[in-house]
Amino acid sequence: MRKNHILIVLMTALISMHMIFTILYNMPVTPFTKKYENITNSYMKPLFEQNWNLFAPDPVSTNTKLNVRFVSGSQTISKAEWYDLSSKYHKYSRTQYLHPYLFKNSILTQFENTILKDSSLVNKKNPHNSENIIFYRENSDVYSIYQFVYDELKKDGIKPSKIQIRYKTEYFSSYGRNDKSSYEITYLPIVSSNEIEETRYEKNHE
Repeated sequence: MRKNHILIVLMTALISMHMIFTILYNMPVTPFTKKYENITNSYMKPLFEQNWNLFAPDPVSTNTKLNVRFVSGSQTISKAEWYDLSSKYHKYSRTQYLHPYLFKNSILTQFENTILKDSSLVNKKNPHNSENIIFYRENSDVYSIYQFVYDELKKDGIKPSKIQIRYKTEYFSSYGRNDKSSYEITYLPIVSSNEIEETRYEKNHE
């Protein structure tokens, strides 16, 4: 009986804490909310971040997937097949809410918008510039997503010598129209495992 009381107290405390953070996160900006902004954001993001796109005047009309291809040794990466990483994580995150892939899917989503926006900006200056290794070295989100994918491959027993990532965005037809979807592909650079390890070392020792 005492164990049940302890469990109820713990659950009440957790729910209360979650409600307090949610209220602070959604409150208008004030000196009080600004003071605790870093703490609130660290709790809410990425799992509990609010996204109201569904209710906006222009609902979400795209679907973006992260693809990765890789090779081991001295193989040519241009001949490697693309692997749909987003679908793998999305599948489990929608059916098993406590599955680790829920968090991993949130990580992919967290980087997606920023990387695509930055890719668009650099590609306007010079087409396909996002495929340049400089884009990897100068963009923290880009090298972070490469390190995430690299670590995930290693967990699966894969030791890639080179990795390339791309985003494949599907644009749906307007509501009420039967037009076919259109697609846009944004390529990121080919990055070696040595480059990924060196970048990690440099960032850890800054």
